[in-house]
Amino acid sequence: MNKIFSLVCLLLTLTCIAPVAAQTAAPEAPPAPNSDDALKVLFVGNSYTYYNNLSAIVAAFAAAAPSAKQLLPKDHTMGGATLEKIWDLRTTRDVLALKKWDFVVLQEHSYWPISSPERMFDAARKFDLAGKAIGAKTVLFLTWARQASPNEQPLLNAAYESSATRLGALIAPVGPAWQIALALDPKLSLYAFDGRHPSATGSYIAACTLFLVISGSQQPCPPLALAAVSTDHASIGRTAALQAVTTWRKL
Repeated sequence: MNKIFSLVCLLLTLTCIAPVAAQTAAPEAPPAPNSDDALKVLFVGNSYTYYNNLSAIVAAFAAAAPSAKQLLPKDHTMGGATLEKIWDLRTTRDVLALKKWDFVVLQEHSYWPISSPERMFDAARKFDLAGKAIGAKTVLFLTWARQASPNEQPLLNAAYESSATRLGALIAPVGPAWQIALALDPKLSLYAFDGRHPSATGSYIAACTLFLVISGSQQPCPPLALAAVSTDHASIGRTAALQAVTTWRKL
C-alpha cells in the first residue's frame, strides 16, 4: 500500500509541474519517500526523456508489478541537449553524487548518434565511469527515428549498440519497440504533432521498455492504465516492448 501511495504522490506532483508539451526542461520534482529497497534511477537526457513524465511512468510500472522493486527516479535533463552538453553542466557532478544510484539511464540527442557517434560515445563513457565509481549500471536509451526519416532507425541502432558493447552497458531498445508496435498496428500515433517528440502512447512504450531492462523482467509489463492511452494501444505497446527487449538481449 505504501509503495502504491508513494507512486501516486510522485505522479501527481510531476503531472502538476511538468506540462506534457513543455519545450524546456521540466522543473525538479520533490523526492519521493525514501526506501532502502527501492532502485534509485537517474534519467539523463533532453525532452525525449522529460516529455509526458516518462520516468514517472517507468516508476508506475514498477509499482504495478507485484514482484518488482519500487523505483525512485530523478530526471537530470535539458531541452535539446546532447549528453556532452549535460556532462559539462556544473550541476551534473552534484546530481551524480546525490545518491548511490543503481542505474543511470542515458538518452542522447536524437541526431547525435548519427552525426557524431564518437562524441556520443565519449560523453557516455564519462557518465559510465562516474556511475561505475558508485556501483551504478549504465542503460543506453535507444531512441526512435524522426517520423519523416524512418530509414535512420538502423543507424541509431548501430550507434547505440556500438557504444553499449564498448561500455558493457545495457540497452533499452525503445526505437525498435516503436517499430514493432507500428508493425502490429500501423495506425498507432506514437509521435507528437512535430513528428519528433513522443505522444502519450509513444512514452508508454518507452517506459515499458525501460522498466523491463531496469528490472530484468522476462515477463510483459504489468497492465497500467493511463488516461491518454487506450486499452488496446497499451496492450500493443506492452507486447512490442517485450518483443524488442527479448530480441536485443540475444544480440
